[in-house]
Amino acid sequence: MSKTAMREEWVEARKTLLSKEKALTRANDELAALRRQLPHVKTEKAYQFEGPNGPASLSDLFEGRKQLIIYHFMFSPDDTDGCVGCSFFADNFPAYLQHLNSRDTTLVMVSRAPYSAIEPFKKRMGWTVPWYSSFGSDFNYDFHATNDEAIAPMMANWESAESLRARGKGNYITGEQSALSVFLAGPEGAIYHTYSAFSRGLDVFLGTNHLLDVTPLGRQDGEFWAYHDKYEEN
Repeated sequence: MSKTAMREEWVEARKTLLSKEKALTRANDELAALRRQLPHVKTEKAYQFEGPNGPASLSDLFEGRKQLIIYHFMFSPDDTDGCVGCSFFADNFPAYLQHLNSRDTTLVMVSRAPYSAIEPFKKRMGWTVPWYSSFGSDFNYDFHATNDEAIAPMMANWESAESLRARGKGNYITGEQSALSVFLAGPEGAIYHTYSAFSRGLDVFLGTNHLLDVTPLGRQDGEFWAYHDKYEEN
């Protein structure tokens, strides 16, 4: 905890912090501009998904809009429930997607679990974000949300398996990882991959954490999040 001070001292300390906050805001603006300037890569595979209306293509996930944001929710075919951390992430999505939609942007989630497992878990959590299964598809592997060297060259936060092994981080070489990917619809049905982020790169999307960041106790990282319907049991 910080010390107790008189109002005048607090104002001076707050003004000092404000200058740093403004510098960070400007840096974030510059970073966002650089992010928009990243080159994009055409997707060549015809990925197939399953959703509430049956089979769907990657193009279908756009729902007729120009941009698509996909959150790769960690939920493998062997799991009975979705990842707790990913569930916390999904809880931080906008309650109303109309604001994103008004900017020609669609937000969805994708997991490797079959849709028959996704549907009841989504209902339990009460989420409205569209959620699709990529079961049987290379989609997760190609975009490094699932790592398995037997299926596709792996990369964890843009780091190769060789580099991870050398750093003693071999546990990242296989399995699911939380990730977010962005796609752009081009002319004549073309789809382009424009951005992906992993791990702490997703922190910017967690509004709960950023609200806690302005409190004296902060994020209280010693205690992990729970499913939102389980807190009464903790």
